[in-house]
Amino acid sequence: MARGRQRPDPDRSAVNLFVKYVLFFINFLFILVGLSLAIVGGYVLYLKEKKVRTPIDFFFDPSCLMCLAGCIAFVLAFSGCAGSLRENTILLKIYYYLVGLFLFLELALIIFVFVFYYVPDARTTLKLYPEDILKEAIVKYRDDDDMKNLIDVMQQTLYCCGLSNDDKGYLDWNLNVYFNCSSSNQSPESCAVPFSCCNIKSGDKINYLCGGGALKESDPSTQLSSRIYTQGCLKGLQSFMDGSALIIGGVCIGVLLPQALFVCLARMLKDQIMEQRSKWSRT
Repeated sequence: MARGRQRPDPDRSAVNLFVKYVLFFINFLFILVGLSLAIVGGYVLYLKEKKVRTPIDFFFDPSCLMCLAGCIAFVLAFSGCAGSLRENTILLKIYYYLVGLFLFLELALIIFVFVFYYVPDARTTLKLYPEDILKEAIVKYRDDDDMKNLIDVMQQTLYCCGLSNDDKGYLDWNLNVYFNCSSSNQSPESCAVPFSCCNIKSGDKINYLCGGGALKESDPSTQLSSRIYTQGCLKGLQSFMDGSALIIGGVCIGVLLPQALFVCLARMLKDQIMEQRSKWSRT
């Protein structure tokens, strides 16, 4: 005699405990990380009495970025952590909508970078010229030590000088009042570029004045490029991307896939909670 279909157990919860507690513990860890970043970043801003007047002041300051990342991580993780632990569908909706929004923005940023570097015609049509905005950081290079350090690290890491998307990025330093190459500039750094632009090879003696007089040469010569990096950092970023495509692709996948998984888990848990509530309403 064939067995009939087994009826679902009305006493069995529709909520999967594995899904529930995976969301809870992962988001609890992100709450701790977010709080740590926000507290450390805020404390640094308090100590140096940072005044943010423009987007460049914000996005070129590591402590501001730490605060932003910490606050975002805390808000997202709190809604996911509390929503999963308390089985609150409203918080779970907030969580997967916000995570989905950030996932979309990250994909849009990846597409923007791809279009900027590999589709020049589209870049011209859409008038994508981020270098015009970034040059403000050159002007404010001496105004904030954190901004200065960030630019220095960028130039040394990407083997670049200035922020333009061409081979004459070093000329961007004419925009800075200390490095500007003009007869009226009495600064001892006149016509020079920062030390982070210096092309120092392994075994070379360190010469902190290697960028002296670099701005007097309007065209990058072989002699000049042996002393300093001449390409702008937007051009240097493209060179880095071309040489590290697999690494960048792996990082993007490693960042995007977990977010997509969290969205799916939160949506699944919300549906399970709704199913359990409907079972209670029928009893």
